[in-house]
Amino acid sequence: APPTTYSCDGVTIKIHATHEAQIDNTRLSLSNSASGLSKYVGLGALRLLRHDGSGVIVRDVGLDAIDATPRDLHSLGYAGDARRLKNLYSNESDPVSTKDEDMWLVPDSVSAGTSGDGSVEVRIKFSSRIEDLYAVQVWNYNKVSKGDDGRYDVDSYDEDTLRGAAVVSVALKNEGRRTGSRQMGAYYLRRGPSFAGFDYGQTLELASPHGIAAEDLLGGRREGVSRLAARFKPCANMRQDYETPFLPCGCLVKVVVHGGWGDKYYVGLDSFEIYDAHGSRVAVTGVGACPADLRSIGFADDGRVASNLAGGGGGARAPG
Repeated sequence: APPTTYSCDGVTIKIHATHEAQIDNTRLSLSNSASGLSKYVGLGALRLLRHDGSGVIVRDVGLDAIDATPRDLHSLGYAGDARRLKNLYSNESDPVSTKDEDMWLVPDSVSAGTSGDGSVEVRIKFSSRIEDLYAVQVWNYNKVSKGDDGRYDVDSYDEDTLRGAAVVSVALKNEGRRTGSRQMGAYYLRRGPSFAGFDYGQTLELASPHGIAAEDLLGGRREGVSRLAARFKPCANMRQDYETPFLPCGCLVKVVVHGGWGDKYYVGLDSFEIYDAHGSRVAVTGVGACPADLRSIGFADDGRVASNLAGGGGGARAPG
């Protein structure tokens, strides 16, 4: 079947929660953010897609076509801050980044003193009506902080990405023959990986809003899940300060390799697979590693790269 597409005069993206906290007073079943208030909200880049995969390039319809409430830190008096609204569309050719100058950051609307319930809105108005609009593509806030000495702090380098949007809703202006705003639904965004080694962009299909509650994921398979839970035992040899959850939800999986089988300088893997509660293999859309691979230290022709890990074998090898 052909994909469902829409015609409209504009798009509004409303941010309800970050990966730190819910920022508005709207109760959304999708939000699993911690309680409390978050002062800052960020994104990396936005792109609107037609059904054929081509982008609706925002900058071509004029700088005033995109606005936000609050707009950015620069408009609020922080003249030296590089995280301005224009960054959402100016880095379209390469939106994968960990740099300040490629991000957008604002306080929530209450902290900024603007009218509203705390949520943050990004509004895109087209100079002419757009046909065949299919999806919104998002690269989340992915700044990585460095210490005063210019080095990354291994204990806190990834904390900035908590400011990235977690729960958003999308509305279309004058969609089809309608007049006014049509709410398309709510979506959950992955947290930025604090890493620029792979494309972490996420495509939000307008016709398929997300549902991430446990009831939606597990459906009528409660009995099977109960049997799985009865057999589930955390690894007794794993030292950790928390209890391992059963069937956790998430958008990113991080694997830390602590050692190999004798080589002091290199470590490698062949491949890995991830399975859901029903035993179905989960599709992996991107893999990155740090260090990346042997090519990063001068072995330009070595084929053992990180992308092999999710491609059914071939192996990856990197310096320790």
